[in-house]
Amino acid sequence: IQTAKSALAAGDFQKATDAAEKASRYAANASVQATARREAEQEGSLRSRDRIVASVTKIEISMMEAKESLAGQYAEDMYEKAETLLEEIQSALDTKEYDRAESLAEQALVSASNALAVAEAKEWETQVREEQEDAQANALDSVAKAERSLAKAQEVGAEELAGDTYMKATAALQRAKQSMSDE
Repeated sequence: IQTAKSALAAGDFQKATDAAEKASRYAANASVQATARREAEQEGSLRSRDRIVASVTKIEISMMEAKESLAGQYAEDMYEKAETLLEEIQSALDTKEYDRAESLAEQALVSASNALAVAEAKEWETQVREEQEDAQANALDSVAKAERSLAKAQEVGAEELAGDTYMKATAALQRAKQSMSDE
């Protein structure tokens, strides 16, 4: 996160985006692992089938969240893997292969959670990009307005009559243009 904030402050938006996405993925994975461990401890008393059915419900909830976050668009392979694993879990439950079903459930939860994390990161990236585009458009609009104002000022003789102020305005406009070209 600190790398993302530093890069953002330095104007390196791509590095900031990349670092934030990476942090988001790590956080999502840590959350999945912590939740899985906590739930494993809490569910120790449940029978295997009941535990697997509970896991399937959690997977389905994660998949609904992932679908709402456009995981099918941004993380299609992870989302489809989770769907396939859900089908395999049901098959394993039908044949009373509980160990296999439990292993598949863990894999499906990871796939669904990863799909959600990727989708959320992509949504965040899209939002950041749109904000950058808006900021750039606003800056371009401001530069255009300043250019028009300077042209009007020049038409009325501001260069000769208010030379110091006119020169400051010209210098400020040049700095604005330079800062835009530096980005």
